[in-house]
Amino acid sequence: MRRWTKASVAVLTAIGLFAPSLAQAQTVDSARDVEAMQTISASDAAVLAATVSDGTTDGSADDTAGIGTTSDPVLDNTVQHLEDVSAQVDEQKASGGFSSSLGSSGGEAATKDDVPNPLDFASIKEDDAFYNLPALANQYKTTDSSGNTVLKLTGPTAGGASQGAIPQGLEAYYSQSLTWTNCPTAGFVPGWGYTSDTPTEAIERWGNATCTYASVPLDYSNPSSQSIKIAVLKVPHSPGYEKYGTIFINPGGPGGSGTQYAFYATRSELTRHYDVIGFDPRGVGSSLPQIRCQSNQARDWQREGSDALTNAQLDQIDKYNASECYANTARGYSGITSQEFLPTVGTDTVAKDMDVLRSALGEAKLTYRGFSYGTVLGTHYAMQFPGNVQAMVLDGDENYLSTNDTLAADARYQQFGDATVSRGSNQASSFDDTFRQFLSWCLSDSSVETCALGNKVSGTPTDAQIDAAYAEYQRLARLNFGGAYLKKADTNDPRVLSFADFVQGTTEALYSTYYWPTLNSALQSFADDKDPSDMLALADQYEGREYNEYDFSQAAFHVIYSMDNNNDDVDTPGEDVYSDVDRAKEMKKYYALAPYRDPGTDENGNQRGLATGLGLGEYLTSTGTLAKAFEISTIPNILFISSTYDPATPYENGFVDARAFHAVMLAVGYDAHCAYGSVSCATSVADEFLTDPSAFMTKVDSNGFANEVQWKDSADGSAQDIFRTSIADGECRLVSFRQTGGDGAIVSSASGLTSANKTNAEMRGTSVTLKTVSANGTVSDATQLHPGDDFRLYLNSMPTDCTVTGAECTYTPYLYDAGSDAAGTPLGAARGTLQDSTGYFIAGTIPSSTTAGSYKLAVYRSNGWLYGWVAVTVAGAPSTTDAPFAMLRVYNPNSSEHFFTASSEERANLVKAGWRYEGTAWTAPVSGDPVYRLYNPNRGEHHYTTDSGEANTLMHLGWRFEGIGWYSAPSDSGSAVYRVYNPNAPANNHHYTASAAERDQLVANGWRDEGTAWYGVKE
Repeated sequence: MRRWTKASVAVLTAIGLFAPSLAQAQTVDSARDVEAMQTISASDAAVLAATVSDGTTDGSADDTAGIGTTSDPVLDNTVQHLEDVSAQVDEQKASGGFSSSLGSSGGEAATKDDVPNPLDFASIKEDDAFYNLPALANQYKTTDSSGNTVLKLTGPTAGGASQGAIPQGLEAYYSQSLTWTNCPTAGFVPGWGYTSDTPTEAIERWGNATCTYASVPLDYSNPSSQSIKIAVLKVPHSPGYEKYGTIFINPGGPGGSGTQYAFYATRSELTRHYDVIGFDPRGVGSSLPQIRCQSNQARDWQREGSDALTNAQLDQIDKYNASECYANTARGYSGITSQEFLPTVGTDTVAKDMDVLRSALGEAKLTYRGFSYGTVLGTHYAMQFPGNVQAMVLDGDENYLSTNDTLAADARYQQFGDATVSRGSNQASSFDDTFRQFLSWCLSDSSVETCALGNKVSGTPTDAQIDAAYAEYQRLARLNFGGAYLKKADTNDPRVLSFADFVQGTTEALYSTYYWPTLNSALQSFADDKDPSDMLALADQYEGREYNEYDFSQAAFHVIYSMDNNNDDVDTPGEDVYSDVDRAKEMKKYYALAPYRDPGTDENGNQRGLATGLGLGEYLTSTGTLAKAFEISTIPNILFISSTYDPATPYENGFVDARAFHAVMLAVGYDAHCAYGSVSCATSVADEFLTDPSAFMTKVDSNGFANEVQWKDSADGSAQDIFRTSIADGECRLVSFRQTGGDGAIVSSASGLTSANKTNAEMRGTSVTLKTVSANGTVSDATQLHPGDDFRLYLNSMPTDCTVTGAECTYTPYLYDAGSDAAGTPLGAARGTLQDSTGYFIAGTIPSSTTAGSYKLAVYRSNGWLYGWVAVTVAGAPSTTDAPFAMLRVYNPNSSEHFFTASSEERANLVKAGWRYEGTAWTAPVSGDPVYRLYNPNRGEHHYTTDSGEANTLMHLGWRFEGIGWYSAPSDSGSAVYRVYNPNAPANNHHYTASAAERDQLVANGWRDEGTAWYGVKE
């Protein structure tokens, strides 16, 4: 999920993210998601450039071998030019550019006329505007003024009850009423797949499932305008089981249908107690509008006929596909266009939709299971709505830090592997690792009678035996370059099998060991009879093609990915920037990572498949919308799951993500994509977590999982050594990163971590530094304080999330008596950090009633986790009262500044200096939210705020932090103190008053009302 620019485009196409057929996304089943590892066709390769390329070429002949040229690299959209390009392809076919090999009786050798021309755009048949429209969408059909049938989407239906936090302006969406209907009637028909239910349970489940459309805003910045529809499917908890709650799930992609996945999702014993909610993200599946791009026929032609195209021709296909996205998405709709809709389909907007669904479906907090790209939805939901997370299980983790190279380069993440490496190169090597696991299984597993790629061996195959099987696979695959074999003549689907589809079908089978026997059988059919049918069927399964028609998952995948990550300047075509030599060099590096995708050389020894398109995103007018990742330590209830030989989402990602969230990761020994529901220990551990997330994390922290028998299913199979441990096949290990700054601990076999209980006896570690500030602003170390003294607790190893505005990362200082086990006393309310040249800190005050003695100052995060503590001695006599105190107001007639202080001595000194005393402004409490006092030495003015972010901004601009001026009372019991602003004053332009009449008079005189600044004690 890395943000990409033109410099990184060449290798995303290599993994099929930008394949000539709009690249290949896929359908879903319960074993894996719609992840983006497409086969490398002739147009596949560009994103590797971001991290694999050094940007240089040596100009050697072999850098350009096999690359065609065009006289017009900047291709336009005129009909005449399309005809010219089409003629070029016809000439290539006539001259043997689409060469074929002879087959045996099982399949038919293709001729040049059997291979369609994917650039003959004028001959491509378009699909109907309402093709694949669910029956439930017919309720929105109406007739426009011209008599045409159109879809007009309505807004939210009133009458529901909202739950949990509700953003301002979205009340109608959060409290909408939903009308449920039988799913077959709705037309939300589940795709292929399998389920752990018995046939009787599956039939009952389908009969009980209900479906609906929920409304969400097209544009969250203007929620009163157009609405769109999100398809939702609910599978009720199993009959006879007590309902525990609701679990939302997403299978990944992007582009995977959550409504289909909800029906086929694994039903463990725990999840039978839950209503399971699947939703199709905006633009996906049955949601409206549907992201629609090129037609069924165009998809077929591009898959069959793109192996031997040039860079310029592949670029033209990408441009055509992009234009089809704009032409077909929202075609037939009233009140919404593709230009308005497509820029809104990114991940961060979908996360907002998820929060609407959470409330509309009656949940105060979200319980969520996300797989593969579904983990991105989970992490970005947590970024935006940290307080709304009940529990998350994220399985098959994407690299969360792919949008933050600076953080990914930190040593804390580099220990798990290079977290800055692109998704394309990571996936390429991971799929190749899994392919070699398949070869080893094929040669040696007792369940395999005959291996299509070599003779069976006893015991574990040697590297040489695996290499020989690998070479045989390459020989078979390369026979198909250019579209060499037709399906049998007696079929009604006489398509050719391209090299791209041969590799695509292989890739499909690598997602799950469930498909390994199918892949071996398909390879055997091709090896024996040159019958391409089974390999083509596997590729169709990946592509979402069934009964000669495609679903829209591919289109959704590429558009959503592009909207998330596209930083291209559409006014500077990439084909002008990336030469044939550059693209060829990137493709060679890609083949080195995944040789099974390498199409080999032609009869003259020239490397084939070195061309690659720039990708669909090059031609979409959008900018990257995916938020930049940051460390998060305020969400305690996330469990990441990562499998050792996951081909689509590399094992290391789980460690990176868990470290970034200060969370817990479950490492699983497994040779496929996503472990929940497939590996029993992964399922049982995740279910224990979902049953009671807080109890689970307490058990983690206290070493309660040590030596439990559930951790291991079997000791045989592959193993992978990453991060201080070896995980065998079928084995699970928990690794915790909940301790701030820690490198993780294997808590299923290692000692426990710091407890989060707020009792003196359980505090351990020192990760804060105590300092004081003198009257002249000097900051110095301190081990001794006096009652009433201000202090700063500097947070060492400050989590990055707490440095980001709006991250909702807050801390509370506590004071503990070192000689007692009594609970500590909170020193004010939770607040954000401040920052000076020394670092990030929490400001506080020793209560004036504190008696002399030995104490500990501790800092806790808002989620209750102990950050750290430091010993301190309190000396001197305590104050005799902790009563509220008067805030005194003085005025400087020379500078027009009002100043506020609780110190009678400070007031007296200012009056002697010529300031005018104006009486008591309000009464402040002795504790609460701190009000920070800052001073601008250049303008001679003070500013006061409860917002640590505002204070930090001013400090960065040169203002001097003068500590906590006073505290704010609670909003529900206090009396408002107002803040107004004079836009015409050159300085001292803020004023604070508890008098509404004074505020109103100033506003009448041209001051701007800035709301309530803080609260005083009510008289």
